[in-house]
Amino acid sequence: MKRPKRNLVVKSNSLINAKSKYLYTKNELKVICSLIANIKKEELDFEDKTMNLRDLGFLQEDFNNHTYLNTLCRDLMSKPFQIPNTKIWVNWFSMIEIENGIMHYRFDKALKEHLLNLKEKFTKYDIDNVLLLKSTYTIVMYELLKQYEKIGERTFKIIELREILNIPHSYNFNNFKTTIIHTLKELKDKTDINCSYELKKICRNFN
Repeated sequence: MKRPKRNLVVKSNSLINAKSKYLYTKNELKVICSLIANIKKEELDFEDKTMNLRDLGFLQEDFNNHTYLNTLCRDLMSKPFQIPNTKIWVNWFSMIEIENGIMHYRFDKALKEHLLNLKEKFTKYDIDNVLLLKSTYTIVMYELLKQYEKIGERTFKIIELREILNIPHSYNFNNFKTTIIHTLKELKDKTDINCSYELKKICRNFN
């Protein structure tokens, strides 16, 4: 039997490493990933597009809750982020609307070089790997590790990883460590990534 065509999320590595002061919910991230996967390889510009809500991987109770869905759209439009190594602050979408079970949207034009016709410094993965994930942290971590999959390892400073994952400052080190352990377990159980981690202490000689 012929395997159905996969829907791939393809985005620049700059977007994967982008930091925001806002914490996205898991459904907000799934919307973003699903709509990126809906971009066709031949597209050279962003136009108004549509997608059926049933294709976004929502739970049934979320799909049927119109208040929740409208709030989700509003919140997505109020969480700008800065593209790394630039002074550009941008929202993912310039327009987003839900009507009769259909999402109408258009990506912000500032993201064209990060989502369209990518030739280098990009990461791609099957959208199915994130649709079943239950944690925002796991979705973000998946992309961070997928970017370095061919290298086989990736090193983060703890403060850097806290910022990218948007882990609250109220989390002490043990809370942080527990979050990472749970994140890696969910990656192993539900995605095509299986990894372990090692903590290293950097010693500095001040003499």
